[in-house]
Amino acid sequence: MDFIISINLLLFLVLSVIGIFYSIKQRTRLVELPNFQIDRETLLGFLIMGLAGAAIMFLIFLTNKQLGFVQIESTNYWIPSIKQIPKDFISAFGQEVFFRVFVFIAIIYLSGNKLIALGLSSVIFCLVHSPMNLISFSSYFIAGLMYGLAFLKFKSIWAATGLHFTWNYFQGAIFGFPVSKGISNGYFNLNIEDNWIWNGGDIGPEGSVFGVICRILIIIIIFLLANKYGIKKSIKFLDIKKKEW
Repeated sequence: MDFIISINLLLFLVLSVIGIFYSIKQRTRLVELPNFQIDRETLLGFLIMGLAGAAIMFLIFLTNKQLGFVQIESTNYWIPSIKQIPKDFISAFGQEVFFRVFVFIAIIYLSGNKLIALGLSSVIFCLVHSPMNLISFSSYFIAGLMYGLAFLKFKSIWAATGLHFTWNYFQGAIFGFPVSKGISNGYFNLNIEDNWIWNGGDIGPEGSVFGVICRILIIIIIFLLANKYGIKKSIKFLDIKKKEW
């Protein structure tokens, strides 16, 4: 598995470099390709996907609490949670720029196919997070699909960023769950009863069956809302010509 993860990291770096060089070459269109523009439609996509991420994480927390798998031991002062916002936003935006911009651009440039870009980037995203078992592998892969579909269906990097940001922020900084195996200092101090079905224990909800189901639920939400609230105007989103060998 370590060998596969190492090869995946190398592939990620190579595709990122290709995507960066293509972006530099097409710098006059770089704002349009992943739709970095900030306007009413892109802000709406950001807010809708952000609310979806927050709501689903609240569902995970409430379900675990009602089933007795988490108990609130205490609460912390709210200032540290507020201060966590820039860090989590920058982390989410940075990941989305590399995975949904540079890697996407590179794969589309090489293959000419957005579905291949969605699938391969999701595998790379999954393995970069070093999944520990089949559940976490499934969860991180579906996460890649989830963020990628938010990007494709809403035609904006901001929709994927909003979803990624609130999923991580509410998971860790608010509800106090571990985030990708990392210990969180959230507003709530939780006593978590390790359960691979409902909360993923030390891995966090991302390592649970319920977390996988919730990611699939978000994908359904994306399909239901993108057609109504996604960008309607004509833009050159991911208008990338396949490399001619």
